[in-house]
Amino acid sequence: MRSLRRTLALHGGALATALGLSLTLGSGTAQAVTINPGGPFTATSSGTVTFGTSPATITCSSSVMAGNFLPSPIGSTVGTLSPTSFSGCTLGPGIPLSLTVLQPWKVNLTSVSPTNPNQFFGNVSDISLRATGVGCSIALSGISLITWTNPNSLKFTGAGTTLTVSSASCLGLVTAGSVLPFSASYTVAPSQIIT
Repeated sequence: MRSLRRTLALHGGALATALGLSLTLGSGTAQAVTINPGGPFTATSSGTVTFGTSPATITCSSSVMAGNFLPSPIGSTVGTLSPTSFSGCTLGPGIPLSLTVLQPWKVNLTSVSPTNPNQFFGNVSDISLRATGVGCSIALSGISLITWTNPNSLKFTGAGTTLTVSSASCLGLVTAGSVLPFSASYTVAPSQIIT
């Protein structure tokens, strides 16, 4: 298992259920990652949730996501996220916005920390959001990097994101083609242990 923790690859092999969720890697020797207990979970933000950088920052006071670690995922995709709410959202100087999630997001594991076996790195893909308010409409989609730390911490790091604005009409504060880093920390319940 130690060797796995240093060789977890982006393109994994088949997954099956075994005392949780097992990921069989296709990089030489077959080895497994397990997620216990797997299945449905809820992720609740701690602190603010932000998209972008000042002055064109969408800030939300709180967020809740429904998640699921898949019983039979494919490759590095180990689960899904379906945000159920983004509350208290504003743009820049305080323009109220409503955020709508257009499709479920995919949770992907790509590597593990070389110094902490309880910390995994990856990304959330298929992000698609629309933010609307008075005189304001923004569509954005792409990928955001994440860090998972056992037993219950999911962090959207903001760094390396490709979450890009595809269309925007919002008083010139946000323009099409802009990249809006997604930064947030979530606590997951029930706890999920990845090994």
